[in-house]
Amino acid sequence: MAFDREGRTFAHGTSGWTRDGEPRDRIALWNTRERRPAGRLSLTLTRRDRGSGNDLNSIAFTRDGRHLLASRIPEAERVEVWDIRARRQVRVLRHAGGEVLAVRPRGRLLATSHGQLASPATGRVVRRALSQDETTALAFSPDGRVLAAGDDSGRVTLWDGHGRRGLGLLAGTYRETGGGTEPVAGLAFSPDGRTLAVAGRRGTVRLWDTAAHRPLGGPLPAVRDKAVALAFSPDGTRLSVAGARTAVRHYTVSPARAAPRVCARAHGGLSPAQWRQTLHGVPYRPTC
Repeated sequence: MAFDREGRTFAHGTSGWTRDGEPRDRIALWNTRERRPAGRLSLTLTRRDRGSGNDLNSIAFTRDGRHLLASRIPEAERVEVWDIRARRQVRVLRHAGGEVLAVRPRGRLLATSHGQLASPATGRVVRRALSQDETTALAFSPDGRVLAAGDDSGRVTLWDGHGRRGLGLLAGTYRETGGGTEPVAGLAFSPDGRTLAVAGRRGTVRLWDTAAHRPLGGPLPAVRDKAVALAFSPDGTRLSVAGARTAVRHYTVSPARAAPRVCARAHGGLSPAQWRQTLHGVPYRPTC
């Protein structure tokens, strides 16, 4: 499934069979504002593809929303570039594909979970290992300057927006002791690109400072379910996480908004007497 950048078009892939018993994949398009079908793309199979199984495995929109990228793995990987308005295939990126696709905001680069960087415009494909382990999640920062790649061990590797230079390694959801590894299930950058949310398959969600490469506090209250999608609100003050079997949960991640809630729970913060009892020798100051 995939939404375009504006959230106006929703696409989802379906697999089926023709009346002649041939496999057939389709991508249905929906107008989210009017809540009505907006057409569909019929992905045909060549004779060489038939019988290979597991054909369509991921889709993604380009930044302008005019094209849809469809990763297909018949005998050889390929990413098909479809013109949504014309309902036709306009280009094929050969030897590229994966279960996860991420398109750079400027639309000139496609990153895949199979370790490929491709140009949707020229079809050029460069192979590059984007993570230390099997890549399970990908995301570009809103300005396109950073590419994050989460892997099966729970770690996240940061790259420059072109995927050429490594910027650092985050522990993500990885834990040295207790519970072993938790593969990364999803990634999301805040609107300003300074914070990266990392979700694990067992429900762990952590926030990271992308510049300092440090965690922002501890894990958020557990979802207790595999996170299948996560996203920040447009103003960056809230993070929403959807689980495979649980309802969407919303977390307030803005200090300015979180502080009043904490103060309310603490009944106005420490009194002068409580301050002296717990913080010896430290001058008193109001905390709320």
